[in-house]
Amino acid sequence: MSTRSKKDEGVEELINRYNKRNTLRFTGCTERGAENIADLILDIINNNLNVSCDKYEIDAAFQIGKTNLTKQRYDLLQAAKKKLGKNRAWSTAGKIYVLDAESNKKRYVESLNEL
Repeated sequence: MSTRSKKDEGVEELINRYNKRNTLRFTGCTERGAENIADLILDIINNNLNVSCDKYEIDAAFQIGKTNLTKQRYDLLQAAKKKLGKNRAWSTAGKIYVLDAESNKKRYVESLNEL
C-alpha cells in the first residue's frame, strides 16, 4: 500500500511535466494591460534579441507574478536541481522541496547546507 496521496502524485506529475520543457525566463517586462503573454514574449524575441520565433514554438507563456521566488530561493532551487537532478527539486508557494536521495521522501530545504 502506498503512503503517497493522490494530491502528492498529481503534484509530482505536474512537476515532471514542467521540468521536461525548455524554459526561458524573462524579467523586467513592462505590463501593458490585459494582453496575451505569448505575444509579448514573441515581440521581445523577434524585435530585441535578433532571433526569429513563431508562436507555434512557444508551448506555454505565463506571468509569474508576486509568488515569484526571491533571488536567494531561486539560486537554492537551481543548486538543488544541479546537485540532485532537475526532477528531484521544485518550488511550491515560494518554498523549495527536494526528493531525498536516500529515503526518496519529499523534504523542505532552506539552505545549501541542507542539500
